[in-house]
Amino acid sequence: MASKEKLDEELEKLKLEYLTSVEEKVSDIESTILKLRKVSQRDRGALFREILRELHSIKGTAGSYGIHFVSKVCHNSEDFLQEVDIENDFSEEHESIMLKFIDLIKFYASNVINNSELNESELENNLKSIYGHQDNKMKILVAEPTRSFFNIYQATLADFDCHFYYTANGLTAFERILNIQYDFAIISKTIDTLSGLELIGCINSVKSRVGNLKTILVSSNKLNLENNNSKPDFFLEKNKDMAESLMSIVKEHK
Repeated sequence: MASKEKLDEELEKLKLEYLTSVEEKVSDIESTILKLRKVSQRDRGALFREILRELHSIKGTAGSYGIHFVSKVCHNSEDFLQEVDIENDFSEEHESIMLKFIDLIKFYASNVINNSELNESELENNLKSIYGHQDNKMKILVAEPTRSFFNIYQATLADFDCHFYYTANGLTAFERILNIQYDFAIISKTIDTLSGLELIGCINSVKSRVGNLKTILVSSNKLNLENNNSKPDFFLEKNKDMAESLMSIVKEHK
Protein backbone atom coordinates (compact mmCIF):
# COMPACT_ATOMS: atom_id res chain seq x y z
CA MET A 1 0.00 0.00 0.00
CA ALA A 2 2.85 2.31 0.89
CA SER A 3 4.50 1.67 -2.46
CA LYS A 4 1.24 2.53 -4.27
CA GLU A 5 0.93 5.79 -2.36
CA LYS A 6 4.55 6.60 -3.22
CA LEU A 7 3.86 5.85 -6.88
CA ASP A 8 0.77 8.10 -6.82
CA GLU A 9 2.85 10.87 -5.26
CA GLU A 10 5.51 10.52 -7.96
CA LEU A 11 2.90 10.57 -10.70
CA GLU A 12 1.29 13.69 -9.24
CA LYS A 13 4.71 15.33 -9.05
CA LEU A 14 5.38 14.50 -12.70
CA LYS A 15 1.95 15.83 -13.65
CA LEU A 16 2.63 19.16 -11.92
CA GLU A 17 6.07 19.39 -13.54
CA TYR A 18 4.43 18.75 -16.90
CA LEU A 19 1.81 21.46 -16.33
CA THR A 20 4.58 23.90 -15.39
CA SER A 21 6.29 23.11 -18.70
CA VAL A 22 2.93 23.56 -20.47
CA GLU A 23 2.67 27.11 -19.14
CA GLU A 24 6.04 27.86 -20.72
CA LYS A 25 5.21 26.10 -23.98
CA VAL A 26 1.88 27.85 -24.50
CA SER A 27 3.56 31.19 -23.75
CA ASP A 28 5.94 30.41 -26.62
CA ILE A 29 2.97 29.46 -28.82
CA GLU A 30 1.32 32.75 -27.87
CA SER A 31 4.40 34.66 -29.05
CA THR A 32 4.32 32.75 -32.33
CA ILE A 33 0.60 33.49 -32.81
CA LEU A 34 1.30 37.20 -32.38
CA LYS A 35 3.84 37.04 -35.22
CA LEU A 36 1.45 35.51 -37.75
CA ARG A 37 -0.14 38.74 -39.00
CA LYS A 38 3.22 40.51 -39.19
CA VAL A 39 5.20 38.14 -41.42
CA SER A 40 5.19 37.20 -45.10
CA GLN A 41 2.88 34.53 -46.48
CA ARG A 42 5.80 32.07 -46.83
CA ASP A 43 6.96 32.62 -43.24
CA ARG A 44 3.38 32.39 -42.00
CA GLY A 45 3.15 28.84 -43.33
CA ALA A 46 6.28 27.81 -41.41
CA LEU A 47 4.99 29.39 -38.18
CA PHE A 48 1.62 27.69 -38.69
CA ARG A 49 3.29 24.28 -38.89
CA GLU A 50 5.36 25.09 -35.79
CA ILE A 51 2.21 25.95 -33.81
CA LEU A 52 0.49 22.73 -34.92
CA ARG A 53 3.52 20.64 -33.91
CA GLU A 54 3.63 22.20 -30.46
CA LEU A 55 -0.12 21.81 -29.90
CA HIS A 56 0.04 18.19 -31.04
CA SER A 57 2.93 17.51 -28.64
CA ILE A 58 1.13 19.10 -25.68
CA LYS A 59 -2.06 17.22 -26.54
CA GLY A 60 -0.32 13.84 -26.68
CA THR A 61 1.49 14.23 -23.36
CA ALA A 62 -1.62 15.63 -21.67
CA GLY A 63 -3.53 12.54 -22.73
CA SER A 64 -0.84 10.23 -21.31
CA TYR A 65 -1.14 11.99 -17.94
CA GLY A 66 -4.94 11.86 -18.02
CA ILE A 67 -5.22 15.65 -18.30
CA HIS A 68 -8.10 15.40 -20.74
CA PHE A 69 -9.22 19.02 -20.63
CA VAL A 70 -5.85 20.31 -21.90
CA SER A 71 -5.91 17.61 -24.58
CA LYS A 72 -9.42 18.70 -25.61
CA VAL A 73 -8.47 22.39 -25.84
CA CYS A 74 -5.50 21.43 -28.05
CA HIS A 75 -7.82 19.35 -30.26
CA ASN A 76 -10.15 22.32 -30.68
CA SER A 77 -7.23 24.67 -31.37
CA GLU A 78 -5.87 22.34 -34.05
CA ASP A 79 -9.27 22.00 -35.68
CA PHE A 80 -9.72 25.76 -35.72
CA LEU A 81 -6.31 26.28 -37.35
CA GLN A 82 -7.11 23.61 -39.93
CA GLU A 83 -10.37 25.34 -40.78
CA VAL A 84 -8.79 28.76 -41.30
CA ASP A 85 -6.84 29.42 -44.51
CA ILE A 86 -4.04 30.69 -42.34
CA GLU A 87 -1.51 31.44 -45.08
CA ASN A 88 -3.88 33.70 -46.98
CA ASP A 89 -6.31 34.93 -44.36
CA PHE A 90 -5.26 35.17 -40.72
CA SER A 91 -7.22 38.07 -39.30
CA GLU A 92 -7.29 39.88 -36.00
CA GLU A 93 -10.40 37.86 -35.12
CA HIS A 94 -8.54 34.60 -35.80
CA GLU A 95 -5.68 35.80 -33.62
CA SER A 96 -8.10 36.63 -30.81
CA ILE A 97 -9.69 33.17 -30.95
CA MET A 98 -6.32 31.41 -30.78
CA LEU A 99 -5.25 33.54 -27.84
CA LYS A 100 -8.43 32.59 -25.99
CA PHE A 101 -7.56 28.91 -26.41
CA ILE A 102 -4.07 29.62 -25.04
CA ASP A 103 -5.47 31.60 -22.10
CA LEU A 104 -7.76 28.71 -21.21
CA ILE A 105 -4.84 26.25 -21.09
CA LYS A 106 -2.85 28.71 -18.95
CA PHE A 107 -5.79 29.19 -16.60
CA TYR A 108 -6.26 25.44 -16.16
CA ALA A 109 -2.55 24.73 -15.64
CA SER A 110 -2.11 27.58 -13.17
CA ASN A 111 -5.09 26.52 -11.07
CA VAL A 112 -4.02 22.87 -10.89
CA ILE A 113 -0.43 23.84 -9.98
CA ASN A 114 -1.71 26.13 -7.22
CA ASN A 115 -4.19 23.51 -6.02
CA SER A 116 -7.11 25.87 -6.69
CA GLU A 117 -10.62 24.53 -7.16
CA LEU A 118 -11.76 24.17 -10.76
CA ASN A 119 -15.35 24.11 -11.97
CA GLU A 120 -15.30 21.55 -14.80
CA SER A 121 -18.71 22.57 -16.12
CA GLU A 122 -17.62 26.20 -16.31
CA LEU A 123 -14.40 25.22 -18.06
CA GLU A 124 -16.36 23.26 -20.68
CA ASN A 125 -18.71 26.18 -21.23
CA ASN A 126 -15.76 28.53 -21.64
CA LEU A 127 -14.28 26.22 -24.25
CA LYS A 128 -17.59 25.95 -26.11
CA SER A 129 -17.97 29.72 -26.17
CA ILE A 130 -14.63 30.40 -27.85
CA TYR A 131 -15.46 29.42 -31.39
CA GLY A 132 -18.86 28.36 -32.61
CA HIS A 133 -19.12 25.19 -30.55
CA GLN A 134 -22.63 26.05 -29.46
CA ASP A 135 -24.00 26.62 -32.94
CA ASN A 136 -25.87 24.07 -35.00
CA LYS A 137 -23.54 24.04 -37.96
CA MET A 138 -22.54 20.71 -39.39
CA LYS A 139 -18.97 19.65 -38.69
CA ILE A 140 -17.22 17.96 -41.59
CA LEU A 141 -13.80 16.34 -41.20
CA VAL A 142 -11.83 15.93 -44.43
CA ALA A 143 -8.95 13.42 -44.49
CA GLU A 144 -7.15 14.02 -47.79
CA PRO A 145 -3.46 13.90 -48.78
CA THR A 146 -3.60 17.38 -50.33
CA ARG A 147 -5.51 20.57 -49.63
CA SER A 148 -6.67 20.88 -53.25
CA PHE A 149 -9.53 18.42 -52.79
CA PHE A 150 -10.28 19.87 -49.36
CA ASN A 151 -10.82 23.21 -51.12
CA ILE A 152 -13.04 21.52 -53.71
CA TYR A 153 -15.22 19.98 -51.00
CA GLN A 154 -15.51 23.34 -49.25
CA ALA A 155 -16.55 25.05 -52.47
CA THR A 156 -19.00 22.26 -53.34
CA LEU A 157 -20.74 22.48 -49.97
CA ALA A 158 -20.53 26.27 -49.64
CA ASP A 159 -24.32 26.61 -49.56
CA PHE A 160 -24.55 24.36 -46.50
CA ASP A 161 -23.90 25.76 -43.04
CA CYS A 162 -20.71 23.86 -42.17
CA HIS A 163 -17.47 23.97 -40.23
CA PHE A 164 -14.72 22.19 -42.17
CA TYR A 165 -11.66 20.55 -40.64
CA TYR A 166 -8.65 19.15 -42.49
CA THR A 167 -5.96 16.55 -41.90
CA ALA A 168 -3.75 14.50 -44.21
CA ASN A 169 -3.10 11.85 -41.57
CA GLY A 170 -5.41 8.90 -40.93
CA LEU A 171 -4.33 8.39 -37.33
CA THR A 172 -4.85 12.08 -36.54
CA ALA A 173 -8.31 11.86 -38.12
CA PHE A 174 -9.21 8.89 -35.90
CA GLU A 175 -7.97 10.68 -32.75
CA ARG A 176 -10.14 13.68 -33.59
CA ILE A 177 -13.19 11.55 -34.33
CA LEU A 178 -12.85 9.95 -30.89
CA ASN A 179 -12.75 13.36 -29.22
CA ILE A 180 -15.00 15.60 -31.32
CA GLN A 181 -18.48 14.95 -32.70
CA TYR A 182 -18.49 15.33 -36.50
CA ASP A 183 -21.47 14.91 -38.81
CA PHE A 184 -19.52 13.68 -41.84
CA ALA A 185 -16.00 12.39 -42.45
CA ILE A 186 -14.89 12.65 -46.08
CA ILE A 187 -11.99 10.20 -46.35
CA SER A 188 -9.60 9.64 -49.23
CA LYS A 189 -8.59 6.03 -49.87
CA THR A 190 -4.95 7.23 -49.95
CA ILE A 191 -3.95 9.03 -46.75
CA ASP A 192 -0.93 8.71 -44.46
CA THR A 193 -0.38 6.42 -41.45
CA LEU A 194 -3.81 4.79 -41.67
CA SER A 195 -5.22 4.30 -45.16
CA GLY A 196 -8.78 5.42 -45.85
CA LEU A 197 -10.06 1.86 -45.56
CA GLU A 198 -8.14 1.24 -42.33
CA LEU A 199 -9.50 4.48 -40.87
CA ILE A 200 -13.09 3.54 -41.72
CA GLY A 201 -12.50 0.08 -40.23
CA CYS A 202 -11.37 1.73 -36.98
CA ILE A 203 -14.42 4.03 -37.01
CA ASN A 204 -16.76 1.09 -37.61
CA SER A 205 -15.23 -0.74 -34.64
CA VAL A 206 -16.23 2.10 -32.27
CA LYS A 207 -19.58 3.08 -33.76
CA SER A 208 -21.13 3.58 -30.33
CA ARG A 209 -18.57 6.32 -29.59
CA VAL A 210 -18.93 8.39 -32.75
CA GLY A 211 -22.61 9.26 -32.61
CA ASN A 212 -24.26 9.83 -35.97
CA LEU A 213 -21.02 10.28 -37.89
CA LYS A 214 -21.39 9.30 -41.54
CA THR A 215 -18.31 8.20 -43.47
CA ILE A 216 -17.75 8.99 -47.16
CA LEU A 217 -14.90 7.11 -48.84
CA VAL A 218 -13.39 8.87 -51.86
CA SER A 219 -11.50 6.94 -54.55
CA SER A 220 -10.74 7.11 -58.25
CA ASN A 221 -11.84 3.50 -58.66
CA LYS A 222 -15.00 1.66 -57.73
CA LEU A 223 -14.54 -0.75 -54.83
CA ASN A 224 -16.47 -3.84 -53.74
CA LEU A 225 -16.86 -3.43 -49.98
CA GLU A 226 -20.15 -5.22 -49.36
CA ASN A 227 -18.66 -7.84 -47.03
CA ASN A 228 -15.83 -5.71 -45.67
CA ASN A 229 -15.42 -4.38 -42.12
CA SER A 230 -14.18 -1.17 -43.73
CA LYS A 231 -17.41 -0.49 -45.59
CA PRO A 232 -18.19 3.26 -45.53
CA ASP A 233 -21.66 4.73 -45.25
CA PHE A 234 -21.22 6.24 -48.72
CA PHE A 235 -18.80 5.88 -51.61
CA LEU A 236 -17.75 8.87 -53.73
CA GLU A 237 -15.97 8.25 -57.02
CA LYS A 238 -13.64 10.95 -58.31
CA ASN A 239 -15.26 11.76 -61.63
CA LYS A 240 -17.16 14.56 -63.36
CA ASP A 241 -20.26 13.88 -61.22
CA MET A 242 -18.37 13.96 -57.88
CA ALA A 243 -19.52 17.41 -56.77
CA GLU A 244 -23.17 16.71 -57.52
CA SER A 245 -22.97 13.32 -55.77
CA LEU A 246 -21.39 14.86 -52.66
CA MET A 247 -24.05 17.56 -52.47
CA SER A 248 -26.76 14.92 -52.77
CA ILE A 249 -25.29 12.80 -49.94
CA VAL A 250 -25.00 15.74 -47.55
CA LYS A 251 -28.41 17.17 -48.46
CA GLU A 252 -30.23 13.87 -47.94
CA HIS A 253 -28.43 12.73 -44.79
CA LYS A 254 -27.51 15.87 -42.86
